Amino acid sequence: DKNYDAPAGFDRVDNSVAGVVEDITYDSTVIKEGEIVQRKAKVVLPKDYSEDKKYPVVYLNHGIFGNETSLYGDKVQNVIWNAIAEGVAEEMIAVFPNGCANEYNGQGPYDGFSVQHYAGYNNFLNDLKKCLMPYINEHYSTKTGREYTAIGGFSMGGRVTLHIGFTLQEDFRYIGAFCPAPGIFKHNDYGVNENGLFTRETFTLQEEYMDDTLVMIVKGGNDDIVKNFPQDYTDALTENHVPHIFYEVPGGGHDGGVYKPGMYNFFRRIFHEKE
Repeated sequence: DKNYDAPAGFDRVDNSVAGVVEDITYDSTVIKEGEIVQRKAKVVLPKDYSEDKKYPVVYLNHGIFGNETSLYGDKVQNVIWNAIAEGVAEEMIAVFPNGCANEYNGQGPYDGFSVQHYAGYNNFLNDLKKCLMPYINEHYSTKTGREYTAIGGFSMGGRVTLHIGFTLQEDFRYIGAFCPAPGIFKHNDYGVNENGLFTRETFTLQEEYMDDTLVMIVKGGNDDIVKNFPQDYTDALTENHVPHIFYEVPGGGHDGGVYKPGMYNFFRRIFHEKE
């Protein structure tokens, strides 16, 4: 399927197809050693959600300076509900977490472009795996296993997505990065010098998952925030013979005009049963 268009009204507010959004607080044991820190997330349920059914789950990550309310405020939940109502996406639960897993939740002294701030986003891998995912699976009627679990994100959330998806390959079958930020490889950008979460050689899939993982990367043609980093990521995947989807939105910037249609295209490709 090479069609990456999003139909008119794909993100409209339509209460007739809307589900429910719940605010949750969960205990995290990976923020401060020996302490439990309470963290927040929003859980997006499909229309007519029922404990009598089980649903796949997608975790969706916000950009830098955001929190669990960011994607909700941009009405990503409506993109999901509309796609389900149109019959192009499966019923699913979506989780909007706070992707900066430090004691300040992305605020406080480490709220700018700094290695310390970025470290909180790197630590979200531990928070998600050890704390948030177990909470979601305990409190909601979920299908578990990699074939029923997806992760996606915008900007810094795209970087988080690639970090988690390629590190926890046994847990995620679907990986969607929209305008992903620098940091996957060694870089010096916005005054931040990092060694990178992967090398070009290690940014790949294990053989058993090579043909059983959906990887999608989307960038805006005029994105002057993350610049050419998304292209660099797709080039490395191509070098490593990793099957993936990459496309550029001509004239697109670093905003919802690129990432929300990208997410729509992601939602309609995930969780379908194998033929």
